[in-house]
Amino acid sequence: MSLRYSLAVLREKIGYYKREQRGEPPALEKDVTVKHLAWKHMEKAGFNLVVANLLWNISEDEKLKKVHGLNPNFKCYESVIEAAYYAMYHAAMAAMAKIGYRVRSHEAAVWALYYYYVHEGILEERLIEMLDKAKSLKEEYVDMLAKGRQTRRIAAYEVSEMSRDLAQELLSNAKSFVKRLGELVVQ
Repeated sequence: MSLRYSLAVLREKIGYYKREQRGEPPALEKDVTVKHLAWKHMEKAGFNLVVANLLWNISEDEKLKKVHGLNPNFKCYESVIEAAYYAMYHAAMAAMAKIGYRVRSHEAAVWALYYYYVHEGILEERLIEMLDKAKSLKEEYVDMLAKGRQTRRIAAYEVSEMSRDLAQELLSNAKSFVKRLGELVVQ
């Protein structure tokens, strides 16, 4: 496995997120009391996947639009992206809670997954890349875990048209990501 980041870079990032920033609690904190929350985060991940799928189906199915009294041109790809990203984020939080870490930021979740799972050979790096991609679609669709957050931000706060293909890709990635991290949580 080739790692994108050296162990030194990973340690530096983890150290940064474990420190208080501007009077705020650390974005990544060892806290064994959160272990019981792993399943709750996986439940939220599953819920968000269901929502993303429902929104996708409504956007794609003319009969469903009619049943719900929606305009035939109704599309909600932005909401598909947002729900799919949150499914991935909660799965990441579940994986970290399982090993006794509280995560308070999207970036900390990405770096913690790299450090505690990818570097250790437990999780495939391509899954973290999926989360990067989901975090920031404005960039050139390079990485998939950290990109999910930016994608969600664009979908939630900016007025732009999200493409159908992008929503479909992110939904597919979220399904794979949540499934794989769910396997880690049950181990």
